[in-house]
Amino acid sequence: IRYNNIQPISQLNNAVLKKKNLLEMSYIIFTVPIEKNTSYYMTLGTEINKGNISISVDGQAQTQFTPSEKTIIANIATGTTINTTANVQIFVNKNNALLQDVKLYKVHNSKIAQFSKDLNSHPYKVTKWNDHQLTGTVDVKSNNQSLTTTIPFEKGWHATVDGKSVKPKQWAKMFTYIPISKGHHKVVFTYWPQGLFAGIWITVFGFAFIGTEYFLKRRRNAKALTKQTPSDSK
Repeated sequence: IRYNNIQPISQLNNAVLKKKNLLEMSYIIFTVPIEKNTSYYMTLGTEINKGNISISVDGQAQTQFTPSEKTIIANIATGTTINTTANVQIFVNKNNALLQDVKLYKVHNSKIAQFSKDLNSHPYKVTKWNDHQLTGTVDVKSNNQSLTTTIPFEKGWHATVDGKSVKPKQWAKMFTYIPISKGHHKVVFTYWPQGLFAGIWITVFGFAFIGTEYFLKRRRNAKALTKQTPSDSK
């Protein structure tokens, strides 16, 4: 992390950015390695909505979208055809600002295209939501399917299908899915951080269906790759 008129911090998440000189421009810069054909997202809390911070990527002002009242998602990179880097710059517009719920996520563009196609075919219809819960219905046309989301996977997530508890699982090492059967279902996602009952933010920005066989195949391929390249740091 590089600093301009900002006191050093030990980590991004839950850090308080404090100006050294209140009259000077203040910001931090950090570099994100970008893989080709991969989209990158960063989640933030509400400081950006309050005007306390603003974001640019490689010198360009960054557009954000808000899936809930207390979560901001910024698209850091999309559609690059080569491996590269992105310089993310966070400006502090007040005397200090809290970087809350800061996380980085990536997903291959081919998955995004498939999600969009599947979402149009099998939409998850949200009927109610608040800062910690999302409720909706979905129609599943065949058995052994998965309701696949881009909810960042955390142990605090819980899910029910027609009132019955279903354990959320992880895909792509970062997002959440649940197994689901054929039929019309009411699906509820609830987030309760372990040991914490305040400051809860839903970070949802898309839903799609992928058959269970897809996950089993990926798991087999991943295990085979691990055996072939045990020194791969990724």
